[in-house]
Amino acid sequence: MNFQLNGTSTATFQIATNIISNIRDTDAGDANFTDGINFEIFDAAGSTVELSNNVIDQIQGYGISITIFSSGSVNVTISNDNQITNTQDGEVFIAP
Repeated sequence: MNFQLNGTSTATFQIATNIISNIRDTDAGDANFTDGINFEIFDAAGSTVELSNNVIDQIQGYGISITIFSSGSVNVTISNDNQITNTQDGEVFIAP
């Protein structure tokens, strides 16, 4: 799942009770999305992100990746009930 938010937009994302597995980039020459759940928040966008009860397994990238390039208000909640296993890059990445 890949989500991008930019400009001055606002959104609330509640991602729950999904099974995400076997995410791979089969063409090494490109830069395709390989994270289980990926959020990129830009500009002055504001958002609330809530992730719970997801099963994320066999992921080439991160299980969950959230990158915040926004000057807006961004609130992230990642519940402990997410099950993340067998990732190449790690379970959770949040920047900055």
